[in-house]
Amino acid sequence: MKKLFIYHRVSTKEQIEGSGLDRQAALIERYVTKHNLLAGMEEPEATVLSDPGISAYKGHNLERDKGKLGLWVYQSLNGMWDGSHLVLESLDRFSRLFPFEVLKHLMALLEHDITIHDIYNKNIINNGNAESITKAINQSIRANDESVFKGERIREGWADRRETAKRTGTIITSKRPTWIDIEDKKYVLNYRAAIVQEIFRLYQTGIGTPTIAKILQKKKGDNWKWVRGWSGELVHKILTNPRVTGKILITEIVREYSENGKPKPATKNRYEMDVYPIVIAQDEFNLVQELLKSRRPSQGRVTTNKDQEEVKHNLFTGIFRCALCGGGMFHNIVKSKRKTAKGEEKIEEYRYIRCIGQRDDLCDNMAMDYNIIEDIITGRVKGMDFSQLLEDSTTNAAADIIRLKIEESKRSIEENQTFVDSQISKGRKVAPAIRQEIFDEIEKIKTLEAELTTFEVRGVDTNVLTSFNSTELFNIHNYPLRSRYERELGKLVNRITLLRDGKNYIAQLFYKNQSMLKHILIMVNNKKKGYHLAYDLRFYRTEDSYQYGTDSFVISIKDGEDMPKINFINDEDGKNVPINYLDYTMLQNYIITMPRGKEIFEWMKRNVSFLFTT
Repeated sequence: MKKLFIYHRVSTKEQIEGSGLDRQAALIERYVTKHNLLAGMEEPEATVLSDPGISAYKGHNLERDKGKLGLWVYQSLNGMWDGSHLVLESLDRFSRLFPFEVLKHLMALLEHDITIHDIYNKNIINNGNAESITKAINQSIRANDESVFKGERIREGWADRRETAKRTGTIITSKRPTWIDIEDKKYVLNYRAAIVQEIFRLYQTGIGTPTIAKILQKKKGDNWKWVRGWSGELVHKILTNPRVTGKILITEIVREYSENGKPKPATKNRYEMDVYPIVIAQDEFNLVQELLKSRRPSQGRVTTNKDQEEVKHNLFTGIFRCALCGGGMFHNIVKSKRKTAKGEEKIEEYRYIRCIGQRDDLCDNMAMDYNIIEDIITGRVKGMDFSQLLEDSTTNAAADIIRLKIEESKRSIEENQTFVDSQISKGRKVAPAIRQEIFDEIEKIKTLEAELTTFEVRGVDTNVLTSFNSTELFNIHNYPLRSRYERELGKLVNRITLLRDGKNYIAQLFYKNQSMLKHILIMVNNKKKGYHLAYDLRFYRTEDSYQYGTDSFVISIKDGEDMPKINFINDEDGKNVPINYLDYTMLQNYIITMPRGKEIFEWMKRNVSFLFTT
């Protein structure tokens, strides 16, 4: 496919925070418009590739697993973008590697009829312009030499500065954390250090970062002022900043060169250096990092109503998903005027949970009463046996990283498959490397999913989920308790899908623990009871068997056996609870889709008369 690609890159944090990327974008946009480069392309808009903070001197931006440009080059060499154009500010944005390495990359791209526009050097590199290659090599030599000289000069300068600071006790640089001032060329703590200590103290009590931000916003007096307004993100940055322990991490890269100027493999030296006054002891800092790993990154949303009161409406922020379209669901508050029996006007507030797609007329799932769902789900979770759910859950940071890798692999498969389908539809051959990449990504997903099952849940406070007072939890003004509940629930539950079937609600809970295959709550509305939990269906996988359960009985079948077993639930006196016929028939409806479900379904059908006549 012939497309126009635009590439931006800066290598330092200062350039990212400054105008480096904006400047490049503006320059390239003017160039594309002036030369009408989109004419003749198969897509009407350019695709932007951006690698902020990635080094071209080290070649990271050309590695397909590190840089967007690297992935594009890989795809181009496999025939995905034949005939396309790449526009960049200067060739040194493409690479600052040794010139022969740059030439190798350029020649490989030219074999696929790629055209590269070097705006700064007014050089259009393509198969029809042999002189453009010579200009490109000269530019690469200058860029590489400049990087070598700059790197050596900066490294030597910082080494001298650090050695002087260590010897004399003076400052290394005027840049410093906001809780530190400079007096007599030395670092000293200011009043903000006490705020940092309070943040660490609050977090260790179980309060989430958004709630800590709300607490700090209410603090009065000059001793509570920060350089900017408080937010959950700012609190999280402070909690994860190692400089509170007085340390900075020094990364020193040393490169040597052969006689022809080609770089040898770099040596990376990493070490810590005690530089700043200590605000938080190292042991306390390490503890908080472990707490951060084990807790849900988002603590939910706390809002301020018109009376300037802090409230938390939704206990399931980011967890609810639509069962029909898979889209997100949001908490919706509707206020309505009505007249009382005495003729007085009264404003009533109704809270709903709605599918975003339904709001935009893209989904047929209807709105549901939020209060009913919150009441029934929290009540059901309160009475659950957590021993099985805590066994193999994956709720730490390492597991989250694995999930992100799985999503990246799925996106790569989708993109490559789209390309394969388009090539086949045009009667073209598909490079074997593209098919191999799809296969590799599929195998990678299998490996990652298997790895997820090796993690164990850490730090789940089940008391928050089981020992709460309903009046306190359902009070939207009690945002600290509601935030804690949401955080602990998020350690166990990935998502909850909701479906409205007529007047009834169906919720399915998806747990981080893979042994819970399916958990379905069916909420039924009738005139006598109103909304109530009519059915609770649970499908487990144990070490050697499958279990299919309701509130009145559990059916289990062991691996390698053909005959299932029915287990009765005992009441408080130890007597068997009678099997509920409605539970039995409802379980049959859902069991057919589960592992070994068809044979269990047939067994239930054959034994229904026996079970309910004896």
